Amino acid sequence: MRRAESPAEGSGTTPARASTTGVIVRGFPRLALNSLAPVCGFYVGDRVSGLVAGIGFASVASLVLFWWERRRGRPGILARLALVGVLLQAVLGLGSQSAFVYFLPRIAVDLAEGVAFCVSALSRRPFAWHLAREVVALPQQVVHQPDVRSLFSRITLVWGAYFILRGLVCFAVLSVSDTSTYLLTRVLVDLPVVLPLLGGSLTLGMRRFDRVRTDRVIPAVRAEHLP
Repeated sequence: MRRAESPAEGSGTTPARASTTGVIVRGFPRLALNSLAPVCGFYVGDRVSGLVAGIGFASVASLVLFWWERRRGRPGILARLALVGVLLQAVLGLGSQSAFVYFLPRIAVDLAEGVAFCVSALSRRPFAWHLAREVVALPQQVVHQPDVRSLFSRITLVWGAYFILRGLVCFAVLSVSDTSTYLLTRVLVDLPVVLPLLGGSLTLGMRRFDRVRTDRVIPAVRAEHLP
């Protein structure tokens, strides 16, 4: 049965592609909060009352974000990983009374994520495939196309390389600089890089889906499920 042509298609733009910019715009506040809130919380707490207050402020900010994401019913893969990292950081930081030790788990997570992404790129279902299913409703006949799987592998490798590079840069700065310099570096290598990477990944994905789809429309990107 032939589907009716939508207004978006009549104008030459598919619903999926038209929503690529929208998912970035609508998801920007969430990305910004998840990226900046714990960092700013630590900075403010550390300046006001020292290391323990900084750890407390950052942990509260992270826990509130986790609670909000789960309350909204959004995908929990990244949220759960973030929660584990927050708790581990708090335990190590409070136990050692060292900002260096407190930030190490976050750096270790970056490096571990990078390696895991790169290794998964060699599998039939790389991490980008799993994350894409949380962002876009993908028809099965599209997902299993060789071209689409190849794209998922390349996107996974790019993200893996980014996580590894981010971890190495942050570790180098933390080793030779003070806490404020590390926090600034963290901000500069996080959100300003993640947004273009996310936009590029979505754009490439939508273009490839358009090429391989046959008689079914790829549902629009669900901005509320942006990881």
